[in-house]
Amino acid sequence: MAQFEADLADENANDDEVAEEKPTKQGGEEAWLKSDRDYAYDELLDRVFNILKQNNPELAGEKKKYTIVPPSIHREGNKKTIFANVAEISKRLHRPAEHVIQFLFAELGTTGSIDGSQRLIIKGHL
Repeated sequence: MAQFEADLADENANDDEVAEEKPTKQGGEEAWLKSDRDYAYDELLDRVFNILKQNNPELAGEKKKYTIVPPSIHREGNKKTIFANVAEISKRLHRPAEHVIQFLFAELGTTGSIDGSQRLIIKGHL
């Protein structure tokens, strides 16, 4: 039994030494390919992101953000709501105004129309 425990302790000591090794570059080829040790999750995750950055540098940069002006919404009477700048917002979203309007109607569960000055008139008190 003592021999078994000694072998087990030696095996655990070897596992700790192997787990602390970090792969290094050797002649342009990474040591990952030449080792059969078990790698930690963080090491593999870092490796994946480094390879992604090398192969696709545009993914590593900042993405372009869209800025949208706040919606200009006013009440008209008791039963109507006016969305005055729907055309400007749809232009900044690069979507047809009709598409944005249909989305709003579906989400709000109501109907409406566009008046002569390109304002959206929504039926209901929102």
